Amino acid sequence: MAILGDEVFTVRAYSKQVEVHDAMSLALQLHITVPGTVSSSIGLVACARNHCIYMSDCYNSSINRVDLSVVSGYSVKSWSVSTVPAGLSVNMSHNLVVACIDIS
Repeated sequence: MAILGDEVFTVRAYSKQVEVHDAMSLALQLHITVPGTVSSSIGLVACARNHCIYMSDCYNSSINRVDLSVVSGYSVKSWSVSTVPAGLSVNMSHNLVVACIDIS
């Protein structure tokens, strides 16, 4: 779960979509489908400065960045990490911190 402004973002197990809820009423507002995910996201964090959310994709060992500031939809960028990404955080310098699971 991540909060950005007046929206709450959630990812359900085995879902390829991010649910966007109103922060006050928790009413579902919309779904964001993130292309390329294989329903294995366990990390989710929001960055207010960059107006985006980051999702870990355990199956593909990658991170997805969903830009929420694009007017006509959402821009998604992905990059790979060396092993299975799990926990995500954004530090005070607005850098993404990724905790990975060592499976060796």
